[in-house]
Amino acid sequence: MNDLAYLLRRDVNHLVDAEQDAWLLDKFEGYANVSFGLQRSYEDVLPTPLRFGTTFDLLAWNDYPSTDVKWPIMSQKMLGVLQSVGEFEHRTIPVIMVDKRLARGVADQAVPLDAENHDYKVVQLLEHLEAFDWEASTYTPHPRLPNYVRRVQKLHLKTPSGGFPPLFRLTVSPAYLFVSAAAKLALEAAKVGGVQFIPLPDVRL
Repeated sequence: MNDLAYLLRRDVNHLVDAEQDAWLLDKFEGYANVSFGLQRSYEDVLPTPLRFGTTFDLLAWNDYPSTDVKWPIMSQKMLGVLQSVGEFEHRTIPVIMVDKRLARGVADQAVPLDAENHDYKVVQLLEHLEAFDWEASTYTPHPRLPNYVRRVQKLHLKTPSGGFPPLFRLTVSPAYLFVSAAAKLALEAAKVGGVQFIPLPDVRL
């Protein structure tokens, strides 16, 4: 079956006057080349702490904020729900969200400018899944890397023997995050905000 997993995307329908929910405050050399779709460690280049500017009214409901660096940053609530569904090899990097609102106040309560929220983390997967169905999928082979694909028009996956992990990437195209059907149901039941789920028949990579 081709409906046992979903592409995970950020819900950005709420964005009107801004391009993202949060932005990296402390730009560092090479930050644009950091990709947590890869499995390498970036401990040698990441500043401590990682600080992002945002507004706390967004964080009040958004567990998967969009950022100007497009790193997979999620709330502890979202990560906890995924872990409750099953295990997946990953590392986390702490993130500090700093409130940068011009007008003070959230839910009629005063919030000091530059207040901090420590509830978010970068989530980096340490294993990628060999689940791409080479025969059933429609795609363009990568011109230089034979084990990678480009421009996937029809995506089919082969279900692993133990089922899909709650959160995973594909070895053939590791830039994209997927969730299992069970993880989708758990995230929806927990009312995790800021997420969208694209069924595999509708996925275009």
